[in-house]
Amino acid sequence: MHQGPPDTAEIIKTLPQRYRRKLVSQEEIEFIQCGGSE
Repeated sequence: MHQGPPDTAEIIKTLPQRYRRKLVSQEEIEFIQCGGSE
């Protein structure tokens, strides 16, 4: 399961295929939250 708040898991689920990985590092999550929505 995903560690962290459920919101993070939801973000990961809604990401494009290229962002979908078995393991997503905290830095990647922060990057996606900050600038990946553009």
